[in-house]
Amino acid sequence: MKIYTRPANANPSLSKQTINNNLKALNKLWHERSDTVNKRVLSDANIQNIDNTNTSSRSNVQSLINATLSAIGELERIEAKLNLRALDLEKAYSNLIKSMIDFGLYREAVQPLLKLRMRLLNYFGACNGSKNPSRSSDAIQNITRPPMKYKIGRESKNIDSSDCLFNLFSFHIPDNNKTENNEAKLLVLSNLVYAYRCSMELEEMQFIKRLPEILKKNDSRNPIILCQSLKNTDTKSVNMYAEMLMRIISKACVKLQGLSEPILILRLRAASSKLFLMTARFDLANLFEYALGSAVQFEKTINKNTMYRELLNFHCEISTLKIHMHEAIQQTNYFKWLDHFARVARLVNDRAKVISSYENVVNLLSERVKSEEPHNYLADILRIVALKINIFSLVLEELSYMTKYFDILPKLKQLQQDFRNIIAPVLSNVQKAELSKEEICAKSQLFKAAELLRRAWSKIVEFMEDASKNKSIDLSIIGKSSFMKEMLQQFNSQKQLIYEESKVTRICTAIKETIEEIALCLDTICISFHKYKSPFSHKDSDYLDPEKASLIAIGLYEDLSRFTLAFYKTSSLKKCICYIEKALQIAHKTSCIEGFFWISNSYYRIGVFYHNNNQAQLAIEPLQHACTILDQYVCKMQQISDVTSKNMETVQAHLSKRYEALGACWNILGEIKNARISFEKSLRSFPKKDLIQLSVLVSTQGIFSAFQQAPVISKLIERYIKLSFADDLDIDISLPHEFLLMDDIKLAGLMEYELRVLKAFEDKLNGSKVETLLIEKLLALYYREEYPIRRARVLIEKFKVMRYKEINMQMTAMALAEEAIELLKSDDTGQDTSLLHLRPHYLAIAYSWIGILMLESGKQAIDSFKRALVIWRNILSNIPLCFNEAEVSQYDIENTKKNIDDVERFYGHLQMLADFFGMSNQPINHILTLKLMLRLNNGIKDDVKTSYSESVTLYIQIGKIYLSLGYTGKAGLAFSQAKVILDSHRCDDDVNLSWMLGYSHYLCAIGNMNKSVLIFNQTKSFSDRRIIQNDARHRKHEQLLIADAHLTRSYISIRLGILEDAIICCTEAVRLLNRLMKSINRSSRCLKQQMNAAINPFLVDDKTTTEGSSLIKNGNQIGGFLTLSAQRLYWHVTHRFLECFNQLGRLHILRGCVKEADYFFKEALNLIEATKANSAMSLFLLNVAELEYRKHCWKESKDKLEKALEYQQKADIFQKEVALANLCIGDFKHREGDFKHRQGDSKFQEHCYRSALEYYQRANNILSDIMKKDYITKLESTDASSVFQTPTYKKFISYYPASPITKVTGDDAVQYECFLLSCMKSELFRRQGWLLSKQGNVSDGTKLIELSSYSNQPCLEKAEYLFVLSKAHIMNINDTLLNQNRLVFDNVRDSVLSLPLMGKANKKRSQRAIKSKAEISPQLLQELDRVTEYLIEVYDLAYECGPTQLLQETSLCITMTNVIKSYGQDRNFDQSEVQTKCAYYLEMTRALTAKRQMIAKLNEKLRFSLTYDDMQWPKQIATSVCLDDKDCEDDLSDETESQKEFLKILLKQYTSELSLTYEQFQSEFLDILPHNWAACSISIDIETNDMYICRYQRKTSPLLLRLPLKRQSIREGDEGGFTYSDAIKEFNEILELSNQSMRTGKMLQTKHEKVEWWKERSQLDLRLKELLDNIEDCWLGGFKGILMANTHHDPSQISRFKDKMDSINFRRDVRKPTAKHQIKNKFDIDIELYKLLLRLGAYPKDQDIEDVLYFLVDAYNKHNDEQIGYDEIDWDKLTIDVREIISSINLVGSSQANDQHVILILDKNVQMLPWENLPCLRSQAVSRLPSLSFLRDRITLINHNNKQCELKTANYIIDQRKAFYVLNPSQDLKYTQNEFEGFVKSFQEWDGVIGRPPIEQECKNGLTNNDLYMYVL
Repeated sequence: MKIYTRPANANPSLSKQTINNNLKALNKLWHERSDTVNKRVLSDANIQNIDNTNTSSRSNVQSLINATLSAIGELERIEAKLNLRALDLEKAYSNLIKSMIDFGLYREAVQPLLKLRMRLLNYFGACNGSKNPSRSSDAIQNITRPPMKYKIGRESKNIDSSDCLFNLFSFHIPDNNKTENNEAKLLVLSNLVYAYRCSMELEEMQFIKRLPEILKKNDSRNPIILCQSLKNTDTKSVNMYAEMLMRIISKACVKLQGLSEPILILRLRAASSKLFLMTARFDLANLFEYALGSAVQFEKTINKNTMYRELLNFHCEISTLKIHMHEAIQQTNYFKWLDHFARVARLVNDRAKVISSYENVVNLLSERVKSEEPHNYLADILRIVALKINIFSLVLEELSYMTKYFDILPKLKQLQQDFRNIIAPVLSNVQKAELSKEEICAKSQLFKAAELLRRAWSKIVEFMEDASKNKSIDLSIIGKSSFMKEMLQQFNSQKQLIYEESKVTRICTAIKETIEEIALCLDTICISFHKYKSPFSHKDSDYLDPEKASLIAIGLYEDLSRFTLAFYKTSSLKKCICYIEKALQIAHKTSCIEGFFWISNSYYRIGVFYHNNNQAQLAIEPLQHACTILDQYVCKMQQISDVTSKNMETVQAHLSKRYEALGACWNILGEIKNARISFEKSLRSFPKKDLIQLSVLVSTQGIFSAFQQAPVISKLIERYIKLSFADDLDIDISLPHEFLLMDDIKLAGLMEYELRVLKAFEDKLNGSKVETLLIEKLLALYYREEYPIRRARVLIEKFKVMRYKEINMQMTAMALAEEAIELLKSDDTGQDTSLLHLRPHYLAIAYSWIGILMLESGKQAIDSFKRALVIWRNILSNIPLCFNEAEVSQYDIENTKKNIDDVERFYGHLQMLADFFGMSNQPINHILTLKLMLRLNNGIKDDVKTSYSESVTLYIQIGKIYLSLGYTGKAGLAFSQAKVILDSHRCDDDVNLSWMLGYSHYLCAIGNMNKSVLIFNQTKSFSDRRIIQNDARHRKHEQLLIADAHLTRSYISIRLGILEDAIICCTEAVRLLNRLMKSINRSSRCLKQQMNAAINPFLVDDKTTTEGSSLIKNGNQIGGFLTLSAQRLYWHVTHRFLECFNQLGRLHILRGCVKEADYFFKEALNLIEATKANSAMSLFLLNVAELEYRKHCWKESKDKLEKALEYQQKADIFQKEVALANLCIGDFKHREGDFKHRQGDSKFQEHCYRSALEYYQRANNILSDIMKKDYITKLESTDASSVFQTPTYKKFISYYPASPITKVTGDDAVQYECFLLSCMKSELFRRQGWLLSKQGNVSDGTKLIELSSYSNQPCLEKAEYLFVLSKAHIMNINDTLLNQNRLVFDNVRDSVLSLPLMGKANKKRSQRAIKSKAEISPQLLQELDRVTEYLIEVYDLAYECGPTQLLQETSLCITMTNVIKSYGQDRNFDQSEVQTKCAYYLEMTRALTAKRQMIAKLNEKLRFSLTYDDMQWPKQIATSVCLDDKDCEDDLSDETESQKEFLKILLKQYTSELSLTYEQFQSEFLDILPHNWAACSISIDIETNDMYICRYQRKTSPLLLRLPLKRQSIREGDEGGFTYSDAIKEFNEILELSNQSMRTGKMLQTKHEKVEWWKERSQLDLRLKELLDNIEDCWLGGFKGILMANTHHDPSQISRFKDKMDSINFRRDVRKPTAKHQIKNKFDIDIELYKLLLRLGAYPKDQDIEDVLYFLVDAYNKHNDEQIGYDEIDWDKLTIDVREIISSINLVGSSQANDQHVILILDKNVQMLPWENLPCLRSQAVSRLPSLSFLRDRITLINHNNKQCELKTANYIIDQRKAFYVLNPSQDLKYTQNEFEGFVKSFQEWDGVIGRPPIEQECKNGLTNNDLYMYVL
């Protein structure tokens, strides 16, 4: 080939020729290779370099290029001189560059490209393409250098053109360019295209990443923009450059695919699509195919939802291409692309552009339909409908995310109208005989659009369904959609949306109506569509299977039904059914088999809706349709040959579920027969394979595992059996295993499951016969040799059934259990190898049942229970207790679960055992069982939330048990563990309340009362916030919880010292428990076969109950059989009952109500005897024994104590109770010794005291042992070797790994705290110290007593401690006084002491007077003051809640110390305060029991008796239990306003007595007495044989006398005298003999017998007279006047008498001649004492006067410096003188007024004596009252009545017409009856009974309705 080179000298013509010729030569060379080059425009393959060009060809190309460049350079140098046409050189450059690129010289082409770019810029008048023009100039400055040898197809490494390439990527044509030279623009386009080509080859990655950005520009820098602007100028060139750009983009896309850059690829392909429009090969079908393919390929690479936005942008760019839409709508690919566009728009919630595109297409199709141009009318009209449906679906979808939807309703209305207009022509043309392929495709497109509509519509419908069902709505579903929010708000605010014309309602209505139009259209189309199937195959995407089309139409009707149901709710049944019937017509007409399944689902959904809305009646019809249609579907499916068995089983499962729902509705309506039939059909429809599988699972893995693996069929069987045996039906019942006709052994597991279900629901079923038959069948199938384990578990079930039915066959039942144990211990497992892991569990179950059976037989069952607990402990050894820090691996959980058959049932069994152990007082076994349950809650049980709540409850129970044992440390840890779980997990409100109650009780027990009260008070507000369910189970639980709250409040109240509140709360707890027990009794049922059999209440699964505290009398029981749940509840309630009975008994002892306490203790004993719980029996026997010895019933008490010890020996008793028994026996001996001391038997007294000390020491030793750290550590440990002593047994505890031994660290020291046990030891110290003091060792005794004090001591224990300490100090004072001043000691012991003694005139003493010998040392006086302070503190602590005996003795001790102190003080001592103080304490402790009962009754009367709700939570604890005025509402209908006001006054008076001071005592009690009343209070200190008499009169200070009962006998040298014991013994003998004579008097026959009888009665009368004389003469003596009514004496007479008596001791003639001392001083005796002497009358007895004279002499000695001895006085002379003085005064001016009245107030030691019959009182009016408080009540009533009437009176006037009498109730007083009968009957208004005792109601009415109650004996 000839090559033209550059000449030596410049020749322009030659250069031009050289350029032209060389370019032609290069073009020729390129065309010679053209057949090897792939020039397809749309190919993505790379254009490979021509590397196989021979060497000569390459050399030629190089030479041609170099020569051409040289020639162009020469022309450039002389360009200014030449007359060249514009752009000639630029075109030469462009052509050369093209050739260089064609031959692969990419890098060499860079500099020519730059040169061309510079020239073009100059041409356009600016050089703005490069930021560094100098650099560009340097790059081209040597363009005419000598020719270089370029290597074709290889890159030259010596030229760095990277920076130059970046300058070539864009060319900006200035906006102000006035040159419209398209050739220049074309050159610019070529420059850009060639630059892109070079960049692709040289710097591909940098270029590729910048290319999308370049192609996105909207100016001349974008070659696509240039192509578009030049398309009409030079189409050929533009097509060429567009082809080249497409190739570049395709190559870039291929390279980017390996770099995972899908977004860049998609953007490049969008640009490629634009270029494709400008190529010569443009085709619409290819365009949309390319666009759809690009989108699909990009979608496959999407890994983030945000990338869909990029895809949407791609589609938007495609949609903006300028194409002929009339042609596009004729392309199938266009609609496919449009559908994809719509799908992407849905994904990114940006549908506006899609809707716009759809609307444009609809407009075009509509125009074509209206035009006359040829088209397929039906196809176009169907496409329009499909597009309208698409638009409609997009509009619906917009509702789900739009923040504003104000323009939605008009759109919906317009769409609705469009559908109505367009559907008519569709329906008229769709019935054509034949359809074209295009028309069929249009139909398919229509149904596909309808399917999309269904999806959008279904989303709204589902949201409405959830909103209407009040389900929790996920807020992420609502998003920002204001429509959804308003819809939810409207559903929440209204029950029926249809009545609310809101915008939401209008929108929903418009949607529904539009869809109805669409459904009607599809209904017609699909019916004719199913026959057009031949033109297409199933793989053709354009074709929709006719059956699927039918399903779409059916689905629309289904959604309409769902919408109507959710929108209109229960009033829409007919409309819903109408829609489904239309769908059913479609299914029938199109033979759409699957449609029947859909329709069945629709009916089922409606039925479930009405069932869930408690409208079972309306649910029946749709559920029946659902079952019938699905049954037909099953029949059709069975006729199809290609249906797999798996599909059939699925459908059968659906059918079974529908029948199950239908049965549930029938059951709700009470149609038991229909319900049972439905459940039976459900079971029969269930796949048989699943039934057999369940049977196999039960047989080989256990019931729990089977239930987990097949829960559906398991629950269905439960429902069927539960319903089948819930009532006595007249038809035979078939069990599920009978549905399968096959060998019984294969169905044995199913029969076991049926048996388990019958047992689980036995409290509601009547399946006892079936249970027996099943058990017998199973035992016949399970042979000992082949199936030992299965047989054993069936034997256990038979054991329980036999105990349920055959109560007296205990030996047979025991034999069954023993046989089961023998089988389980055997090494030969037969075919039960798969059940080997369950064998220990079954063995433990059997042992626990044997233990229960043994206990009910009265035998020891310790080993049986221990064996069971040890086995279970080993099974659960790898599972720690449920606690936050207790982690357990899933492997251990699953492995443990495998070893337990039915975890839930096992948990229930443990719960039953826990309740049993609690009731039978087995605390350690109780704790071990509860801890096993805690292990089960740590991942073994499935329900995690329930497990946490139950774990808290278990820890609470453990804490309470430890508390009862005295281990406060362990109790506190248990409560803290429960609190940790509560704080970290959401637990039930009731559980929180239980913890608060338990913890409050714990804090109360350890003495933290402030926090205890605070937490208890918080329970009230917490309880009020709860939502309590009203079903039976929750009501029972609520009753238990409230009862627990009342009991807890009772504990706290008594610790605070609020006795009455404690009794009220505990009584309320008993009442609630009693009601609960009655409920249990009502729910129990007696089996007909055992109607007359003996009832055994101890049985676990089935037996009797007690109906509260009054159901068990004399050991006999009432009730029927209890089921498992009822039995557990019965035991639990029984345990609570016993706790309440014990608390109530102790409280009534404190109140002083011994009979009430005895009643509750004996009720507890009766309740315990019914359960034969020997452990609990001993505690209450000890309580009863205590009551007996308090009443001095020594024999009865001893018998109870011996019986308690006997019961303790029969049971596994915790050592604390043994210590309690020793303590109680010690108290018995202690009190017996006190009794013998009072009887004078000092020898037996010492023996009793020694025995008491021994028992106290035993108790102390036991307490010391159980408080040791080692004992506490081993408290819950069970020695397995002691219960498993053989290898056969031991294998069951070595089968599992032993649990690790926990080492105790210093941090665990808190668990060894034993606060309550320490308190018990302190109590023992107090008793021992007091006994030692009584034995004479006062010093050591006092030290022991002081050791018994501790911090946080309860008020009652502190009161006991201070009282005993005070008594010990008094002993020490007496001993000291005896040693220091025998005279004072004798006077204090034997003399009469009076307060006041001296008159006011004699209180001053001379300063020169020396200390009297009768005074007490200051040290002893200080000791007396301290003791008095102790005793007053005892009174303050114990007044409200302390034992009455303690308070009475305290008041006597306070009086005694004050009397001694006043005697020991000097004469200046002011006695007025002391006498009032003593009277105050003596009187305030009088009749405490009665006063406490009065407060209780008043509170009860003022309680809301008519409106009171016993299920209310107890009120918060206040400092006082009295009711406020606001609590005393007018709710007592049987009381008048006046009566209620009076009751409030009384309640206020009684409750204020606690705060009453002795200063207020005078004004509150004494000054209110009438002037003619005198109240005399009599008390006897039985230990010292001293009598204290107080006389109270109006406006007068109390007069107090201390009268030693033996004073007169001591004067005569007789130490015995007439003591209190003598009087009581004599009186009791008289009563006993009198009672005996009365009993024998009825049987007298002869006259002699009657004479003897009357003689005996006369002797008894004489003895009684003698007793009364002795009381008056020996006890009262000369001071009997203190009990007598006032006499009328002039003040002058009294003054004269006083003067004579004051001066009588100063006369010498009364002294014996040998008297050494002279009377020097006159002393002043208090005037009230002289009045007392005057009441002796005109003729007093000598012994009375002598008794008074001894008192006066002692008083003289006390208040004078010189002492007079008794032997110095002439007593006879002095007696005569005094008698004369008394007689002279009384004979002259004394008289006794008729209106004087004496009220006796007697303490319990003397109230049995007939004081009114004393000789000195027979002639005057005498009454008796329990205390001054009751006397104040009568006075208050008089004052209250005076306020209510005009007539004022100082007396209480009764209505003589209101009287009730009881005459001769014993029928043994005939003469008395004859004498009085006529009298009482003469008053016609009176009511009463004669000759019989009144019944309870008569007594109540007589006391309530009358003013006078007469009892005539």
